[in-house]
Amino acid sequence: MISQRKTGRPQVWSRGSVSLEAIIIIPAFLLFLTLIIGIARVAIAQADLHAAAVQATRTAATAPDPATGDTAARQAISTFLTSESSPCVAPVIETDTAALALPPGQPGQVRVTVTCPVPLSDLMLPGLPGQVTLSGAFSTPIDAYSS
Repeated sequence: MISQRKTGRPQVWSRGSVSLEAIIIIPAFLLFLTLIIGIARVAIAQADLHAAAVQATRTAATAPDPATGDTAARQAISTFLTSESSPCVAPVIETDTAALALPPGQPGQVRVTVTCPVPLSDLMLPGLPGQVTLSGAFSTPIDAYSS
């Protein structure tokens, strides 16, 4: 409906346009918010996996032998991911603790890799995969002069 004001310019009345705008904007905002939650979940899980790998590697590097180092690394990862309430529920852990068997005076390093699927299917955002597989790895030198 167009009416004339005293200024002579036509004035367009837009009745009901606020609700129409809300119908368009609110779902778009919710999709954007869900995308941000998904990105945050992946970033937090990646940081947790890296921190777990760091802690496990440092724990394993102080072990007296490879078997003890492997067990200590796995326990450290399990404890860390549980305490952080990480979305990673089934981590795959690879350890390389063979350097712990080297005789004193020889340098070596311990390496731990943690790989885990992070679920995204509960976000129900079109275009997101059901899960993303993330990995965190760290290596640290062993003390070459410890026995």
